[in-house]
Amino acid sequence: MPTDSQREAYLRRKLVHLADVEILDWVHRTDGLSFASLAELIISVCCLANDFDQTIEILRNQHGSGSFRVDGFEKARKSSETIGTTSA
Repeated sequence: MPTDSQREAYLRRKLVHLADVEILDWVHRTDGLSFASLAELIISVCCLANDFDQTIEILRNQHGSGSFRVDGFEKARKSSETIGTTSA
């Protein structure tokens, strides 16, 4: 996960219209989020006018929900290995 300084640099680049105090608030409140989640947050809040706190909650819940878990891909891979095989 990006550090505070990495998130700050990213957010300053993307949110040039925000004051320093607002950027620092975003940095503090986005601890533990990936760059992909930061991008989703910016789109949700700035482009779609969604609530900041609700969006953060959704992003944090998605991250821990297993929505993007590798085991789903592993299961699909294993089932595809049996395609085209025949039983003796």
